[in-house]
Amino acid sequence: MSHRQHPVNEQDRLSALKELNIIDTAPEQDYDDIVRLASQICKTPISLITLLDEQRQWFKANHGMAATQTPRDISFCTHAIRQGDIMIVPDASKDERFTVNPLVTGDPGIRFYAGVPIHSEAGFPLGTLCVIDHKPHTLTSEQVFALQVLAKQVQKLLVLRAKIGGMEKAEAILKIREEKYRRIITNMHLGLLEVDRDEKILFANESFCEMSGYQFEELKGKTHSNFFIGGETSTLLKNKNETETNIVEDAFEIAVKNKNGQVRWWLISGAPRFDDAGQLNGYIGIHLDITRQKKLELELTEAREHAEDSTRSKEIFLANMSHEIRTPMNAIVGMANQLAKTTLDTKQLFYLDTIHAASENLLVIINDILDLSKIEAGKLQLERIGFDPR
Repeated sequence: MSHRQHPVNEQDRLSALKELNIIDTAPEQDYDDIVRLASQICKTPISLITLLDEQRQWFKANHGMAATQTPRDISFCTHAIRQGDIMIVPDASKDERFTVNPLVTGDPGIRFYAGVPIHSEAGFPLGTLCVIDHKPHTLTSEQVFALQVLAKQVQKLLVLRAKIGGMEKAEAILKIREEKYRRIITNMHLGLLEVDRDEKILFANESFCEMSGYQFEELKGKTHSNFFIGGETSTLLKNKNETETNIVEDAFEIAVKNKNGQVRWWLISGAPRFDDAGQLNGYIGIHLDITRQKKLELELTEAREHAEDSTRSKEIFLANMSHEIRTPMNAIVGMANQLAKTTLDTKQLFYLDTIHAASENLLVIINDILDLSKIEAGKLQLERIGFDPR
């Protein structure tokens, strides 16, 4: 067949056929039943469901013919798909289009042909449902109608196949993406857990199994909260799940017990899972073991409390020390003041001045120590004292 004999939309037609992934597939009962029924209704020995690719006419279903395909350039169906409706050739030996066709002059010796185009969902002609006889033949209007109805059934089967193929492809892509994210989470040493609406475990990755100490076979079908958690923590997790239906994600810390009964701290980032209809069908949680961080946090808290206790002890010590030193110093200053009221010689006055200076310096140091303890305790009070800026 020359290039100009191809349908105008040939490339689109071939693309639609390729998307079906049906060429060279095994026989299927649904298609085989249709060709047998077509032969019975039309009283012909041969009936075919044909699909035309670039070079050949391939038979998806074959009743009464030994071959599984023929070259496209000699096929009757190539002419049929160019027509909008049924193509009927009562006697091919007298039709100038087919008088020298090898399928007419040789095996299988076609004389009668009737073919109804089969279209894709987008309307591209993919092939035909055809009936063939070795002698001239004709069809009644009832047989024509029945053949057209059967052709529509073939179209419905192909549309269904395309939809199923699209769903399988989408599911395969989704599965690949899920596996990709699961690998990423596993490589980050994060535990991944999927549960249904009743918190029954559906999936747990290797990292989660390592964190919990269980094998997946031991976890599958178990209730997550009852399996790891009890008491107030279980109530907390239940409340979280009840509220997560209205949020995108949440993160919280909980204490759990692993298989060995050891208490571990987990940071859980959880979110609801919805089906294609938008209905809640479970939850997904990403788990990080933060036991070591919680231990460090506890140690830091204890260290801070110890430092605060030390600071309070120091304040008490400084206050007591200052008080105990101030009492005798006040006595020394008082006695020195009394001594200054007596008659003293020059040497005695020098000694008295030295006592006064040393006492005042020591009192300044004592006051500074008290002020320092007040500053550390946050209890220092500032005094407002006027002065002349000159």
